Amino acid sequence: MNLGAALARREQYSLVIDSDPQGALSIGLGLLAYDLDLTLYSILTDPRVPMTAATHHVRPHLDLVPSNIDLAGAEMQMVQMMGREYILREALAPIRDQYKFILIDCPPSLGLLTVNAFTAADEVLVRSNANFSPRAAWNSSWT
Repeated sequence: MNLGAALARREQYSLVIDSDPQGALSIGLGLLAYDLDLTLYSILTDPRVPMTAATHHVRPHLDLVPSNIDLAGAEMQMVQMMGREYILREALAPIRDQYKFILIDCPPSLGLLTVNAFTAADEVLVRSNANFSPRAAWNSSWT
C-alpha cells in the first residue's frame, strides 16, 4: 500500500492488486470490498470479466483491484482450469500499457494466487524484516 501510494504521489499512474483473501490492501485504501460484486475473485474465476470491471479509482494516479474472503475459494475453482497459472497475466494484458506500475500484494503462501502473481510479474519485490537473523526475529517477537 505504501509503495503504491508513494508512486501515485509522484504522479506515476499505478494499479495495485489485492491478491490476499484477507483484503488488507483493499481496506487500507478505504474500499470495503466485502460488499462488492466484482473483485479479483471474479476475474480469476470467470474469464468473461475484464480487469477494468473490478478496478476502482481510489486516489489520483492510483487504481485498485480489490479482494475479499471470497478469493480464498478461487484456488479450488482454478485447479480445474487449463492454463490456471496464467489467468492473471492474461487478464492484465489488455490494460498493462495504461499503468507505469502494477503492484500485486500476495498472500503469505505459495498457492495458485501467488503463482499467478509471479507469472504476471516482470519483477518481484519481497518484503522482509530487517533483523540480522531468523533467531533474532523470533526472540524479539517474544519480548
